[in-house]
Amino acid sequence: MSGGQELNLPPGFRFHPTDEELV
Repeated sequence: MSGGQELNLPPGFRFHPTDEELV
């Protein structure tokens, strides 16, 4: 997890699936 991706995702979507987790 980079930590910056949470800010890129909408607040309702950042629960579990980050871009790095999905890959």
